[in-house]
Amino acid sequence: GIGIVGYFYINGKIIDNKFYKNNSNAKVIDSSAWQGRTIEYYLEDGLQIDAQTGGREREKIDINVGDSIVKEANGWYFKVFKQDVVGKYHFYREYHYKKDF
Repeated sequence: GIGIVGYFYINGKIIDNKFYKNNSNAKVIDSSAWQGRTIEYYLEDGLQIDAQTGGREREKIDINVGDSIVKEANGWYFKVFKQDVVGKYHFYREYHYKKDF
């Protein structure tokens, strides 16, 4: 049991560190909620956003497959752009990975 918890803890830290260090301008290509308390959003550039779904936090999260994510390297803030009916992307909202998720 401790090994499983340790694995998820270490893996989460690796994902967080990769997200912080890298810049991104990529679409969300898939999502997964298999863990039940976390939604994982996968970006086309290999980055991943893990969002906790407990409590009020779930109501704050509005990211979908097809949305565009833009972030600068060495930062926690990222912007979400949503596509309109003609295919043009528009700024929707800025999130802070550590505070909003």
